[in-house]
Amino acid sequence: MKNANIRKINTLGTVSYIISILVIIVLIAGIVGTVIAGFAALGLSDNALNVNGKVTAEIDVDESNLNPLGRFLVESGHVEIVNLEPADIKINNFGFKMHWNVTEEKTGENTKTYMVDGAMDEFNGATVKYAICTGCFFTAAVLALILVAAFFGKNLSRKLSKCESPFHEEVIRAMKYFAYSLIPFGIASLTANGIGIIGVLAVLVVFLFVFTFSYGAELQKEADETL
Repeated sequence: MKNANIRKINTLGTVSYIISILVIIVLIAGIVGTVIAGFAALGLSDNALNVNGKVTAEIDVDESNLNPLGRFLVESGHVEIVNLEPADIKINNFGFKMHWNVTEEKTGENTKTYMVDGAMDEFNGATVKYAICTGCFFTAAVLALILVAAFFGKNLSRKLSKCESPFHEEVIRAMKYFAYSLIPFGIASLTANGIGIIGVLAVLVVFLFVFTFSYGAELQKEADETL
């Protein structure tokens, strides 16, 4: 008769095996869907959308009109009347063309003038197409990394559902393969906001379990040899 804990491991392994199959199906569907969407976006005409606009401004600042408290706050750096940094930015990529120019001219001891000139010279379908395609293909790549890990996870679950001991050589080997399959996902997660550190931590925890079970398997082997 199997040990109660072994039966629990087998049961959880069976449940995990079923869940992993469902996850694999969902991931495959997601990869196919995002790839199709990405290729469909490639057919978007560059002339399907065209946006342009312009903004100009002249801002005069006269600090001599400030009261003593206001002047103190400005001179101490705690308050800025106008928070504009001089800039000269030009972008022209994938159907997106814009410029932003800010100049600062000191016209007196306590006065200065900001000249602002900005425009979206071109924003067309190529920009939208690039954004959609990049998003779709990047998502498909991440899902593919998860899919690889899911296949190894399914194999590990299958081993656990039938094992006589979690320290069996086949279980340890499957666990190692699963841990290695998570490395690319852990690296990719560093580029994602919010899940980067969590993804790396999850991979490290899995490796910690692998090393722990490997050590347990060695102890069990030594005990069996002693007996």
